[in-house]
Amino acid sequence: MTSIRQSKKVALTRVLFVSQRRAESMQGRPTAAIISITDPGQVRAELKSGWGATLRVAFHDSDPITFPFANQDLTPMKEVQGLQIAQFIEAIPQTVRSLVVHCRSGISRSAAIAKAIAEAHGLAFDPSYFEFNRHVYAITKAHLRPVA
Repeated sequence: MTSIRQSKKVALTRVLFVSQRRAESMQGRPTAAIISITDPGQVRAELKSGWGATLRVAFHDSDPITFPFANQDLTPMKEVQGLQIAQFIEAIPQTVRSLVVHCRSGISRSAAIAKAIAEAHGLAFDPSYFEFNRHVYAITKAHLRPVA
């Protein structure tokens, strides 16, 4: 007899992206998870306790897809970080319904990750929003498994 291991279904109903300042002011809830993005070498965001799950990653807001020769001294998102994000999403407790993604300004990196996750989960994301980091979006999307 063979058994098929089924992955648990992630029950997200909402994904939003915010600035670091806004994320630091939010009270964590067991029904919400957070992905915290900071620049390498900078102080981590001071998140309040109570989040259902937390992932911290560090990379610069560098987009070698759109600007291949700009900011070559910065550290762009790496494939392994896209994999970390995908594994985090797969592992969050089923009681988590909301996901908050933050970066310093809440415009580019966090939006890219929020967009990729929203699309993979069939959730709303403003189709007119184009400020997201294309590099971060592509890496994140490549590692996410669409939810049926």
